Amino acid sequence: MYEITFISEADFEKNVLDAINIYNATLQDMNLAMFNSNIIDPIKLLFDKEVYHNDFESVINFEVLRQKDKTNT
Repeated sequence: MYEITFISEADFEKNVLDAINIYNATLQDMNLAMFNSNIIDPIKLLFDKEVYHNDFESVINFEVLRQKDKTNT
């Protein structure tokens, strides 16, 4: 049941759908140039690789997801 009084149910649903569409748009594939355009802390990448016992590919994939999530937030 819809119990929010400051916005209509239709406007609320439209805002949620708009947010989902914007979020999905930022989940596009990230190429190396896009990845490198962000400031990456190489020490953190090495630290994450060793602490979590991951290979570089996994660490970089996680960093890409982190950057996308940060963009959406």
